[in-house]
Amino acid sequence: MNKIKIDGPILNNIDNDITSLMKKIDGKVGVLIPLSQKILNAAEKGIIKLTTSGLDGDTLLQANVVLITASDKNDLIKKLSEVIKS
Repeated sequence: MNKIKIDGPILNNIDNDITSLMKKIDGKVGVLIPLSQKILNAAEKGIIKLTTSGLDGDTLLQANVVLITASDKNDLIKKLSEVIKS
C-alpha cells in the first residue's frame, strides 16, 4: 500500500512522480527539488551523492530534478540544511 503524508491526512494508493521514484530506492522520506547550483556544489563537496539509479547514493537525478532521500525527517532536514549552506 502506498502512503503519502504532506501536512495533512495520510493518503493511500498515491501514484505520482515522487512515489514512483521513491520505489526505485531505499529512502523512507524524500523531497523532489529542481537541479540547482547549490545541489551541484553539495555534490562536489561530498555532502550528497548524485546518482541516476539511486542505488549508491542519497539522491536520484532524473531530467532536471533531484529526489533527495533520507531514512527519516530529521535526516532529511539535516541534508537539506547542509545543501543550503554549500
